[in-house]
This record gives sequence, C-alpha cells and structure tokens, in this order.
Amino acid sequence: MAGAYFYKHDYGRNKRGRKWLVLSNDGLQLKWRSVGPTEVVPPGDGGAQSSRGGQDSARRGSFGGMGSARGLVKSASFSRYSSVPLSDVSHIIYGPYTDTFSKKTAHDRVDHRWVCFSLVLRESRTLDLAMEEESGLLTWLLGLQQLIVYFSPDATLSSERWTLPKLQLQKLRLKVSGESDRTGQGPFDVVLSAVLDAAQDKQQKGDKVTVLQAAWRRRNVQGKFQQTVSEMMEINGLIEGLAEREKELEEEAAAWEAKQMENARHAKEPLLAEVARLMQQGPRARRARRRRRMWAWAIRAPLGSTRRCCAVRELVASSILMRI
Repeated sequence: MAGAYFYKHDYGRNKRGRKWLVLSNDGLQLKWRSVGPTEVVPPGDGGAQSSRGGQDSARRGSFGGMGSARGLVKSASFSRYSSVPLSDVSHIIYGPYTDTFSKKTAHDRVDHRWVCFSLVLRESRTLDLAMEEESGLLTWLLGLQQLIVYFSPDATLSSERWTLPKLQLQKLRLKVSGESDRTGQGPFDVVLSAVLDAAQDKQQKGDKVTVLQAAWRRRNVQGKFQQTVSEMMEINGLIEGLAEREKELEEEAAAWEAKQMENARHAKEPLLAEVARLMQQGPRARRARRRRRMWAWAIRAPLGSTRRCCAVRELVASSILMRI
C-alpha cells in the first residue's frame, strides 16, 4: 500500500499536523513523519522493511535510552518516522467519535466527518487521523482492517470487522449528518435535496425531475402548514390560559371583597352595641347626676327654708319618676 498524506490530531491540542503515513513493506508497522503544508514526499519514502528485532528496538524507544509508552514510539529526530505496530491495534473507529475529536471546538473542526478515523490501541490509547484526499480513504481503511485482523493475537468476530459495504454506508451516514449540521435540515431533507440536485444535473425536463420537484414542493408546503398549525395551536393555548387566569382573578377578587365586607360587618356590630348602650345610659345618668346635686343642695340649705323644701319636693318627684 502506497503512502498518503494525513492530518494527525493530538489529544488536548487544537492544531493538527500534516503527516506522511506509510506501511512498512512487511506490513508489521504503520509509520508516519511530519511534512510541510505543501511538501511532496518522493515515492518509496518510508517503506523500509522492518524486522522483529527492529520492531523490538522501536518499542524500546530512542530517547537517550528512555522507553516510551508501549506500542507508540516517536523517533529521536523530528524528521524521522514514528511508528506503531499493527499487532497493538485492536480495532478501527470510522468517524470523529473519540475524545480527541469531541474536544475540538466548532472553529477547530476543519476536517470533514467522513475523512476522520481512529486506530484504537490495546491500552485504550488512540491514533486519530484525517485523510487529506478523500478518494483513497476506504482503500486505506479496508487494508488496515485486514492487517489488524491478520496480526491480532485475539480472534475477532466477522460482525465486528469493517467491510466495504459497511464502510460505504458509514461514509454516507457521516456525510448526511455533517450536511444536516451545516444546513440545519433534517436527514430526510438532506437526502431528498441531494437526490433532487442529482436529478436536475442529469435531466432538466424529465418526468422524474418533475415528480421529485413536486414532492419537494409538497414537503415544503406540508412543513410550513404543520409549523403554522403548531403556532396557531400554541396561540390558542395561550389565549385559553389567559381566559382561565382572568376568570380565576375575578373569582379571587369577588372572594376578597366578600371577606372584607364580612370583616367590616363583624367590626361594626360591637360599635353599634356600644352606641346603643351609651344612648340608653345617657338619660338615666343625667337624672342620677341631677339627683345627687339636689341632695347636696337640700343638705346644705338651712332647716325650714324655702330652698330646702323645694329641694325635698324635687327629690321626691325624681324618685317617683325613676320608679316609673
């Protein structure tokens, strides 16, 4: 398999690096090195055959005798190749579904979904890549899948392997989801729009195009009608809610007014009783005060005087009136 240009995404970094990716001649290792944005690698670069001893030495690492993580080795020089043995790869994830891709912001997601994939190592590490040229992606994925199954120490089920029909279907799904996110349309509308565009390119005035255009217009009208109906139902619900709320407020106001009137009536009854009591006690109190004045007058007047006689007669008359 000839080499190809990929973009390598590192975990925790927003930037991506352009890499030249190639298989060793014996198919044991996947190797890559950094290249410039417009650099062209000559044919045959990086395809040197590796041996078991070379593989073991690559695993030990070349950073001054210090070993790196198992399976993923970076050479001492930036211009040299880094490598990963295919026997350490457990499976392939087609699409941007690993943590490395999910941490990318919308501004940093420059690669299309259908060109992204990840090689999952047996220690749960991932090698996240995006192919520069879309045309050779399925060939690479299918070839890597065959080599991973061949070198895998564990048996894998056929249902868990990528095949060409599965890859094509997954690519279509990724394209539809990416276009749906870009345009804001649903998946069905994206597919129908793509079919309509293809039909228009093939035949401008054919019967099939007319049918598709009518279906497209009908779906747009149905969508607008459904949206209008839903908005009207929402408005009607708001109006009914306002009417019910107004009725509740009127009932609350009437209940509050009745309660206030009842409280006023209860507060008025003691006042009226007190007024009636005072009105009844008024003449009697005045007569009692007058009688006390007369007694005092009669006592102070000289015995046998006209003043005392008048006072006695007045007291007798008032006593008779009090008994009546």
